[in-house]
Amino acid sequence: MKNYLLILLILAAVVFSNVSAACALEQTIALKQGFNFISFTLVPDLSASQLKQSNGVIGDIYFYSAAAGSFLSTFDGSLTALNAGKGYIMYANSIASITVSGAAVTTVGNISLKSGFNLVGISKTIGSLKFSELIKNNNSVKGIYKWSAASGSFISVIKDSNGTVYQIDGVDPVIASAQSFFIHMESDSSFSYDNGYICFNSATASDEEEIRNAYAQLVTGIKTKNVSSMLSVYSENFLHMNDDELENKSSMQSMFSSFNYASGEGTSWDILSMKVSASSARVVAHCKTVMDGVVQEDETLDDAGHCFFTKENGKWLIIGNQKQWAISGFTANFPNNYMVEMYVDDPQHKITSVTMSGPGVTTANSSLIYGFYSWMPARWAPEPMPSFGTVKPSTDLLYNFTIISNGVTYTETLNLGRDFIDERPAVISPADGATVSSQPSFSWSPVSLSGAVYRVEIVDQNYKNIWNGENASSSTSSTYTGTLQPGTYMWCVVTKRSGSENGSFTTYRTFKVL
Repeated sequence: MKNYLLILLILAAVVFSNVSAACALEQTIALKQGFNFISFTLVPDLSASQLKQSNGVIGDIYFYSAAAGSFLSTFDGSLTALNAGKGYIMYANSIASITVSGAAVTTVGNISLKSGFNLVGISKTIGSLKFSELIKNNNSVKGIYKWSAASGSFISVIKDSNGTVYQIDGVDPVIASAQSFFIHMESDSSFSYDNGYICFNSATASDEEEIRNAYAQLVTGIKTKNVSSMLSVYSENFLHMNDDELENKSSMQSMFSSFNYASGEGTSWDILSMKVSASSARVVAHCKTVMDGVVQEDETLDDAGHCFFTKENGKWLIIGNQKQWAISGFTANFPNNYMVEMYVDDPQHKITSVTMSGPGVTTANSSLIYGFYSWMPARWAPEPMPSFGTVKPSTDLLYNFTIISNGVTYTETLNLGRDFIDERPAVISPADGATVSSQPSFSWSPVSLSGAVYRVEIVDQNYKNIWNGENASSSTSSTYTGTLQPGTYMWCVVTKRSGSENGSFTTYRTFKVL
């Protein structure tokens, strides 16, 4: 009966949250009362039933079989052996700490993933990789779910059909040793983490080694100021679109040549995740670079130009994302008007026309306009944007684009779903029509939306953008860091959910700068 209830609990939570063998080691596991998702960092000496019998606090131990779509447990005798490289669920009758002894984990090997839900365990130390970063690196991953024993629910990070990643609970957990989590797969796959990072599709050792060496060559080239050595790991066909900017091998050479290195500078590239096929690879890596004594970057990269590889003439080279254009969009909720905003980035200026069809599209806005917004010169956009008035759309917002580039017609699809944010904060200051300094401060009250973040938007009397605020944060106040010229301006507060561009907008208020 408990096994059946556990299955219901897991499925409901997921749906609604859209040394040698002779030398024994020990692992201490801290248990909360209730369900605990764990993984062994050693190969346990005891069987499942023996571990349960020797620790009275353990009510049961479960293992999820993705192949069978059901749980094995000690309760019914279906779970016998315990091992590293697997995820387990322990039910504890009370808060406790148990100690498990066993042999060191040497090689976990390839872990098979079935289409659907898989309970995955991490038994070795890997680089600090967030759920969202892992999802972005593999198109087959639909979502990752981590159990929170404290709240009795799952922390969920998911990806929609358009590839947008959402932190449903406003939290992006880090994958770490000794934990387990559910990973939802679109199709069968496999991964390994014996080399200290997660590698999908079981790349050969030589493939992984060559890609690691490419980063090592970049590091060596930077430290020795050898531009030609750095460029030799880039494909001649390197092309990377970053927002509405385009990078190619020539621009990379110009950038590398402009560096002024200090003797004490340091650079490191640490691979966190890798997905490899026969001729292409994508990497998530943490990069830290110090130049002239100043930290230039210290971040995890999952969509930078350095993250995309191709195999050319038997050699792995950095290729970039190879995009000619990018379609983006989000839902927007203005007072009395639900609408969407959509753009087609055209950094190469090769598109000659863009048309689209879908909800809210009429003859007036089916043909997109190039450079309509002066601050986005390399973008196509509909004018006006599709809107729905006071009625929220009840079906997914699916848009079809027809793009003509160099005389060739292409079709693209964008699905914005139906996620509209309805809450708006109450604006506190400045009051409508107030006179403020040239660096005004703004404040508002919070909303109840889980994971809500905010930003301030300032426009002039013609709605020309002046400031898009800081990076969205949970703070309920913000100060303009530039200097506004005398005049009358308008401002509003945009509320977003962390990890999503969808937002709600307050009514515009005015203020004056003397």
